[in-house]
Amino acid sequence: MISSQLTTTSLRFEILGPVRAWRDGEEVDLGPARQRAVLARLLLSTGQPQTIPDIIAAVWGDELPGNPRNLVHKYVGGLRRALEPATTTSRTSQLLPLNANGYMLRADRRQVDLDNFTRTVSEGITLADIDLATARDRYNTAIGLWQGEAFGQLSGEFFAAERHRLAERLLTAHEDRIAIDLALGGHAEAAIEVTALLTGNPLREHLSVLLMTALYLSGRQADALRVFHDYRRNLVSELGIEPAQELQRVHRQILAGQPVRQITLSTGKTIEPAGRSSARADIGGAGRASKRHNPLCHLGPDISDFTGRERQVTEICSILAEPGDTPPVVVITGMAGVGKSALAIRAAHLMKSRFPGGQFYLNLRGMTSDPVQPAQAFQRLLRLLGSDGSEQVYTDDELGELYRTAVRGRMLTVLDDAADERQVRPLLSGAPTLITSRRRLAGLHGARIIELDTMAAEDALRMLSQIIGSDRTGADPRAAARILDHTEGLPLALRIAGARLVARPHWTLGQFADRLGDRERRLAELAHSDLEVRMALAATLHHLSQESTQAFLNLAAHGAHTFTAADAAGILGTDELEAADIIEELVDLRLVHVEHGQGTGRLAYRLRDLVRLFACGQAAAHQRHPQQPSSRSGPTFRRQGVLQSLQIS
Repeated sequence: MISSQLTTTSLRFEILGPVRAWRDGEEVDLGPARQRAVLARLLLSTGQPQTIPDIIAAVWGDELPGNPRNLVHKYVGGLRRALEPATTTSRTSQLLPLNANGYMLRADRRQVDLDNFTRTVSEGITLADIDLATARDRYNTAIGLWQGEAFGQLSGEFFAAERHRLAERLLTAHEDRIAIDLALGGHAEAAIEVTALLTGNPLREHLSVLLMTALYLSGRQADALRVFHDYRRNLVSELGIEPAQELQRVHRQILAGQPVRQITLSTGKTIEPAGRSSARADIGGAGRASKRHNPLCHLGPDISDFTGRERQVTEICSILAEPGDTPPVVVITGMAGVGKSALAIRAAHLMKSRFPGGQFYLNLRGMTSDPVQPAQAFQRLLRLLGSDGSEQVYTDDELGELYRTAVRGRMLTVLDDAADERQVRPLLSGAPTLITSRRRLAGLHGARIIELDTMAAEDALRMLSQIIGSDRTGADPRAAARILDHTEGLPLALRIAGARLVARPHWTLGQFADRLGDRERRLAELAHSDLEVRMALAATLHHLSQESTQAFLNLAAHGAHTFTAADAAGILGTDELEAADIIEELVDLRLVHVEHGQGTGRLAYRLRDLVRLFACGQAAAHQRHPQQPSSRSGPTFRRQGVLQSLQIS
């Protein structure tokens, strides 16, 4: 399961348009308008308790009915029945609990379109300092969440005021996105969009600034000046005031034929626009331009259907862009198949313009039986730099010194699939570095660690839809939800599921979901070409001790979804401290997941379902074909060369 909690997996809410909700992929009947109004009031403050008087004031205003408190309780009960069909009382409700102050909506903010809008706009603001093309994508995503006027047809003073406030935020997002369009060279398209927005907001001064700038940068100086005079005439006649300084400054620049050197965003940040003589940038991505300026780009192609991970992408890009004397080192860590490599490559591509000296990629094969040694890594990197000294023989230390001398500060290195600190520490050259590893590599001094977990249900559905087409997932949302459930939000599993469905267009989603529903066959179904969930998990076994390998198999066979160290001690026949040490070795390699908030004061652990199925299959194979375990590296389980030359991390 992606999560067993109702409020984090199966529900989705919209208020940026008509008030709507979905449970398990199907739209829910939210009942009469007042009942939807109660939900809308709670969605405006997700996770925060709202007093019953506050709810009454929002829903009815001054037109109070008889016994409004009873009506609030009635409407909340109706929402519970619609959204939590198995829960009908305040005592058992996870989603809409009643407390002394009133009600609250206990949902994940990622399930609410307004919270997603706020978060995504914030990411766009942050990325405007780092990568304008990516910032534009974030603004487009945020704007695309709107399905009409906020709250739809809900009436009343409260919702009218909130509707106006949210419309202002949407318009501001449009303005910032258009400013970024101008900076990327999209002058003509920006002029068309601003003209449409000005029709509904004729006295919006910043829109006039943007339109004048767009026209001027398109070579239409006279039209830009005409916008100023029309706006000034309307402003004087309507309000009796003159335009503000920003508009007058742009007007003076256009009159003097001076270049427009900066455009101001809503936050006060300024960005530099592309001038009239500049080549038009590639709106939506600076890939072709950056390629011309990065002859030493060895990253390999970006993933065209990369989905989600917005927060992590923003965080990584922000870290890499931080000024300072110490080059940043970022470690992306998580379980097998969670998308560490894809995230690293995406972030590195987005930051290419920051590192014109080159971008280098090296697969360290840390989880295979043949990891790359530092000397091999130096030779490879030096060859990429064009200075490998192939006619001479160097010691490992000399190779390292050659590499550190050759590396320039404006380079970015991606070290993929690192085994541990010992493998990567010699390769840290003083240049910015992105590392992926199943271990956290906490021993690397100054490294910033980015934890990568499985995907939220919404992002997982988006990823599957991008691979197989939204028409296919939309045609059978229940089957799509079952596929998401069986793949547990693991990007590798989703990628394989999507590939198999694309390869077999005659399969229905229901047929494939039935195949995945067979636990005995699930891992066999999650294999396509060179992609296989079982292979990715099997690679980890090289790094387990004999005791931990056996413990891993025993814990999986026991079948408990969660367990403590004390539980494990009973299963493994050892004391609690030794069991805890063994479990932590499994945690380090992401075979066991740590569960928090159990209410007992003790850590609890969990084997994800795909991991459990893998372990049970390995144990059964080992019983059929027993073999002597090797030394510290633990026993080797083989299935058609599954542990050889693995490159999935």
